[in-house]
Amino acid sequence: MTNRRGVVIVAGGNSRRMGGDTPKQFLPLGSGEGSKPVIVHTVERFLTALPQGSPIVVVIAESEAERWRQIAQQHGLWERVRTCTGGATRAESVRHGLAQFTECDAECDVVAIHDAVRPLVSAVFIGRLFEAAEAHGSAVPYVRPVDSMRLDGEACDRSRLMAVQTPQIFSYDAIMHAYSMLATDDAATPAELTDDASIVEHALDVRIHLCEGEHQNIKITTPLDLVIANALIEAGY
Repeated sequence: MTNRRGVVIVAGGNSRRMGGDTPKQFLPLGSGEGSKPVIVHTVERFLTALPQGSPIVVVIAESEAERWRQIAQQHGLWERVRTCTGGATRAESVRHGLAQFTECDAECDVVAIHDAVRPLVSAVFIGRLFEAAEAHGSAVPYVRPVDSMRLDGEACDRSRLMAVQTPQIFSYDAIMHAYSMLATDDAATPAELTDDASIVEHALDVRIHLCEGEHQNIKITTPLDLVIANALIEAGY
């Protein structure tokens, strides 16, 4: 039987490092008729990668819910995804997104969690990550740094360092259990756990499965990132 797949797309960021009043997930990406908000590119990648009808949850800041509704309707996405509002932290927003699977009775075996501002992840790569998660219980992509690195001012071996990306994919039971434990764990706060992989490792005391990522799967955080992303879109990524 084919495993059932779902995704939570976290879109609760602000424009602090980007500058301006528009949150980065709503900035236009691409040129001409291909210009769409960053978040639309991201959602469309998962619609292409997942079987039709797979649950996709978009977590949005409450203050941006109406903007997202208008964008989603304009691009034909409103009826194809489920939307919920986020929380004060990324971890809380993910927990809100995961709760939607229970509320809408969506049955999943594996769930991906992805940043809305990573719009260049390829559908093929998403599929490979899901397959890895189905085989190993989790799949977390990474890329190696290409620059020389220092740790607290001291030279270090860059071959041991990894820059972790999303989507991070886990068995449904594991990610739900990890976040339920996080909600009641006073010994660690979400600020100490920077991504979903670290939350799963902390809560369940398990090792996650690492997979080589895609260098074009950049996170749009600064104006330069947007320039790079536009160049990659123009190049066909």
